[in-house]
Parts: sequence; structure tokens; C-alpha cells
Amino acid sequence: MLKNIIANFGGSFWSVLSNFLFIPLYIKYLGIENYSIISFTLVIAGILSIMDAGLTTTLSREFASSENDYSARYNIFKTLESCYFIIAAITIAVVFLSSSFIAEKWLITENTPKYEIILSLKIIAFEIGLRFLVGFYSGGLIGLNQQIALNKYTIFWGVFRNGLAVIPIYFYHSLILFFTWQLFITAIYTIILRLKILRHISIQNLYYAFFDKLQIRKPILKKIYVFASGMLLISIVSALNTQLDKLCLSKFLSIEVLGVYTLSFTIARMIYVISNPFMQASFPLFTSFYTGGKIKEAQKLYNQMMKIQGAFVYTALSIILIYGYDLLYIWNGDKNLSQDAAQYFPYIAVGIAISVFQEIPYNIARSNAYTLANNTLGMISLILTLPGYYILTQIYGAKGAAFTFSVTQLLLTIIYIYIINKRYIHFDILKTYINYFIKPLFISIIPIFCISKIYLLSDNRIISFIEICIIATINLCIVLLLTINKQNRKFYLGLLLNRIKNGNK
Repeated sequence: MLKNIIANFGGSFWSVLSNFLFIPLYIKYLGIENYSIISFTLVIAGILSIMDAGLTTTLSREFASSENDYSARYNIFKTLESCYFIIAAITIAVVFLSSSFIAEKWLITENTPKYEIILSLKIIAFEIGLRFLVGFYSGGLIGLNQQIALNKYTIFWGVFRNGLAVIPIYFYHSLILFFTWQLFITAIYTIILRLKILRHISIQNLYYAFFDKLQIRKPILKKIYVFASGMLLISIVSALNTQLDKLCLSKFLSIEVLGVYTLSFTIARMIYVISNPFMQASFPLFTSFYTGGKIKEAQKLYNQMMKIQGAFVYTALSIILIYGYDLLYIWNGDKNLSQDAAQYFPYIAVGIAISVFQEIPYNIARSNAYTLANNTLGMISLILTLPGYYILTQIYGAKGAAFTFSVTQLLLTIIYIYIINKRYIHFDILKTYINYFIKPLFISIIPIFCISKIYLLSDNRIISFIEICIIATINLCIVLLLTINKQNRKFYLGLLLNRIKNGNK
């Protein structure tokens, strides 16, 4: 597991680094309005993720289950993939056919011609469809415990898709060219991931397996129906909950406001990126433990993961809350843009930090094919957030949307952890809240706050970034030292030493 976590951190680090490197260049060469249109296409992709229908998580769970052999995995894969091809085709058609309506009736733009937006949306329709397949194949590789290979591929994909996209737009500042480049790279990446999965699950010739005809086996659909349908409802609710704020902004305010708001979200997502390696690494293990009846091992893993995740998440949150404007300015070098984005930062960062603590309990829930809590809470949250986003966005602008997002995530996380804990973990709930949330938060934020009062960052953006990284590293070590007990520290030190020892042989 340690090896997978390290690999996931490598992929996550690249995700953060690529944002720092490339988004300011997108804004420089395409302008803030065109970048805002790029941000809106991510909103579309997020909403249409409901089309996944729970198949990605189902594939990951079935691959991770100890009950399935090679033949069963291949048959499950072919059935779910066949369904997914149909879903991807429908998704492409939906975006393609609605491109004119979105450009002319929904988005409020000033400088970008409508025809350019329409053509860009038609191109992105195909890229969104392919990204669906990328997510599906990635879920399969996670279930197969191939996270190291997946992260390597993801990094290379990011370099070519996002990094090298700067080259064509440097010479020709075209939104259409930008999306065309991304479509081409994603098409190649989709084929690579499919080949990787087939190598691991097919006992026949790879060429034959790659061109094997589509097939949908009814017994397999009956087997996974309950779990997949539950995941479908979770996907619908999750997509709406995570994209409603941006959807309201794109409708009621200028598209540029969405771009600035997205800048804050991009940096704040660093918290999610930091926590994601723990989520990816723990899911196959939880599935194996619960399907194998190893409840105590699952409880131990939950305790370890929540504490370590908390140390990383709260360190990142504390840095963002205290050095938010500095991070934005270091990133884009524009003081006015940084000030505009910084006003949404605290709300968004708190909301994301709180929401990521649902991820490991969620892994436990889906390992047990339990989706009722997610669906119930999701529907309740929609009832609260729909009027909240609609009303507060029109009154307070983007800040009202950010506040609604933060409060909703706080309520959902408190209730969700209580439900999963009571059903599967059986820890003392009060101690759970104290040990996983309250204690590490104060241990993390107090040292950084004190440092900010006695030490001023350099005016040089590079040096100040290094200073913030040093502060974060020291703070992380302090939180880990004070929140993880001696036994667990020995456990992880032993894992690390064994890994070094085995690597030297």
C-alpha cells in the first residue's frame, strides 16, 4: 500500500504542478475570458459525469474483489465497456447538439465570437466522451492495483495534453486550436489505457482482445445492478452538488467571474489532490478486507488512513487560509487577479477540506456495496443547495456561492461519518470527531498562524514559494508527530525500512 500511496502522490504532485505551470500561460495567451470558457467546459464535463452510471466504480470494485478470476474479470470488463461505449456516444451527442444553445442563450461573453464558442464546444464534446473512457479504464487499473503504472501514464498524458498545448497557442491564440490539441492527445491516451487493462485481464491474444466484439451479458448486469444503480444516483447527486455553484455563476454573472472563481477552486483543489492518494490506495484494500471478512484489519486501516490524511489535509488548509493571496500571486503574478480570487478562497478551501474527509468512509461504503446513505444525504443537500445557490449567487455573487458550498459540505461530512462509523467502524463518535478533525486542525493552524505574525515572506515570488513549502513541511511533521501514536509511527517506519531494504537487494 505504501508503494501505491507514493505513486499516487507522484501523480497528484504533477496535477498540482501542472496547474501552477500552465494555467497562467493559458490566461496569458488566450485571455481570461477564453480561460473562463475552458473552465465552463469542465463544468459541463462534471455535470455529465452522471452518465457514468456508476460503471467506473463498479468495474473497480469487481476487479478488486477476491471473488473474481481472470475469466470473470474479462467478461465483466467487456460487458461494462460495451455499456460505456453507448454512454460515451450519447454524451458526445448531447454536448454537440446543445452547443449553439449554450453559446447563444447561456453564456455571457463580451469578446469571444459566438461561432468560435460553438465550434469549441463541438470539439470538446468528443474530448469529454473520451475522458469518460479514460476515467473508466483508470478505475479498472485502480481495481487491479496498478496504481503505479496508472500514475506514470497520467503524468505523461498531462505533459502532452496540458503542457505541450502551450506551444500551439503561443503561436496562434486560438481556443479552437487548444481544444483540438487536447482531443488528439486524449484519443491516444484512451487507447493506451485500454491496452494496459487488456494485458492484465485477457488470457487470449492481445490483438484479438482489443478488437473483440461488443458484448453485454445479462447475468453480469443482474449481478451488479443493485450496486451500479446506487452508484448512478450517487453520481447524479454528486455532479449536481459539485457543479451547481459554477453553473449558477455562468448563468447569472459574466463568464469572467466564473474564471476568477475557478482560479480559487484550482488552488484549493490542492487539498483534494493531497488526499486523493490515500483514497485510491485504500479502496482495493477495504474491498479485499470486507469481502474476506477481515473487519479488524479494515478498522485498523481506517484509523491509520484518517489520521495521516488529516495531517496532510489540515496542513494544506492552514497554508491556504493564511497565505491564500500569496499563493495566488506566486502562481499568476497578477495582483489584481489574485485579490479578486482571494475573496472566495477561505470558503472554498474549507468546503473542499471538509468534503475530502468523506472519501475514506465512502471507500468503506462502496466496498460493502452500501449506497443508501450517500443517496439520501445527497438528495437532502440538493434540496438545501438549489435555493441557496440560486438566491445567494444573485445577491452576493460568487462569494454567496462559495459560502453555500462550504456550509453544505460541513453538514454532510458530519452526518455521513456518523452513519458509516455506526454501521461499519464502531468507534466512539465523539472521539472520532476530536481525533480526526478538531485536534489536528488546531495543531496545524496555530504554528502557521504564529509564523505568519513573526516572519514576513520575501517579495520575490520564487523565494516566497520556497518559504511556504518549508513552513508546510515543518508543520506537517509536527502534526504527524502529535496525532499519530507511537505504535503507528513504528508501523510506518518499519514499512519504509523494509521497502528500502528490499529495494537495495
